Amino acid sequence: MTFQLTEPILVIGLGGVGTRLAGKTKKSLNSDCLMISHDQNDLITENSIKISTKSVVNPSTHLIRGSTLETSDKIKNISRITLQLF
Repeated sequence: MTFQLTEPILVIGLGGVGTRLAGKTKKSLNSDCLMISHDQNDLITENSIKISTKSVVNPSTHLIRGSTLETSDKIKNISRITLQLF
C-alpha cells in the first residue's frame, strides 16, 4: 500500500502521546504541527493550545472534551493561520 502526501501538511497531536507523535512526525515530514493538551508539559511548540480544566487535578476525558469545546474557535483559527503560511 502506498500513498502520496501533498503540502501543506498540518499534523495535530492531542494529549501526551499524541503531542509526542506529532512532534516526531513534524520532523520526519518537515511539516507544521499543532499540539493540544491539558498538561502544559506536553506543549513544546509555539503552535500549541492548553486546554484549561481549571483546578481539577486528574480530569476525566469527559471534562477534557467539554473544556476543549470552549477553545474550539482558537483551534480553528490557529489551523487556518498555519495552513495560510504554507
